Amino acid sequence: MDYQTSQKILMENASEKEKEAFYKELEEDKDAKKEFIRQKELWDLYHISQHKLSPERKKRLFQEFGRTIANKTQKTVSQRFLDAIKYAAVILLALLSGFFLHTIQNQTPAGTMRELHSEKGSISSVLLSDGSKIWLNSNTTLRIWEENRKVTAKLSGEAYFDIRHDPDREFIVDLGKIKVKDLGTKFNVSAYPGDQFYRTTLVEGDVTILSPDGEEIKELAVNQTFRFNHNDLSFQIEELDPSIVTGWTGNKFVFIDKPLAEICHEFEKWYGISIHIESEQLKQEKYTSVILRTTTVGQLLEMFKMTTGINYTFRNEKNGIVTILISK
Repeated sequence: MDYQTSQKILMENASEKEKEAFYKELEEDKDAKKEFIRQKELWDLYHISQHKLSPERKKRLFQEFGRTIANKTQKTVSQRFLDAIKYAAVILLALLSGFFLHTIQNQTPAGTMRELHSEKGSISSVLLSDGSKIWLNSNTTLRIWEENRKVTAKLSGEAYFDIRHDPDREFIVDLGKIKVKDLGTKFNVSAYPGDQFYRTTLVEGDVTILSPDGEEIKELAVNQTFRFNHNDLSFQIEELDPSIVTGWTGNKFVFIDKPLAEICHEFEKWYGISIHIESEQLKQEKYTSVILRTTTVGQLLEMFKMTTGINYTFRNEKNGIVTILISK
């Protein structure tokens, strides 16, 4: 397999026929794993902070990547580099194919209560009796009561709802101090117990925010986010790109000009770790990145260190928990 085909594989521009031939060649490759781990991390470091890359920029980064490998290996560039990329393709396919293995296949029977839970570091989905589908983010619990004319869901965590339209069937997400009413649309709700703000983002259709007794507070428009402070009951309307809010459903962290404190909070929820940022100024520094959630904590920290200059150390707490200290 030549360099051009390898480039197309890495940049996801290869045809199905090219990929099939490329992956077939990997089946007998026994020595690529260690090389892949090192070289794949290097490639990730080059593009981790880039939200959108032009084809010309991608090509240049790819060429830089190839030259770096040439300087660090005794094999020829073509042979060593192809070994790494071959193994990368196999691992990437394995990670993506296993991503939604937590899908709950059985439909929720009408007239019953059901509790669903997604563990830390995983995403689950559930299919309702009418064909509606719900995705649960890491460490999320959803309790569903499904009846003929009404579905009520109590949420603790984050979920993406794709609800079939039915004017005679009401769907309510109960967050305690507010409710989200829907008749069939796509929307995201983030309501982790430890968060000060709960957020509802409308992707498609219509949703209405209600008080606990059913009074209308606000009807959302597409691309609007209802940010609710459940401490003082105040709220704000934000205009956000839904693709950023729902990036987690595609197995990605998507941060666009986001404070480091919020980024680290997302990492804590996904990986089940504790992070301490040394200063308030550093907490407010903003970053942009798109990161696969299959990235390990170690890889993640190294990526941020290489691309932002942030340093990290580990501290063992008395309770046995390890805290990651972030400084600059």
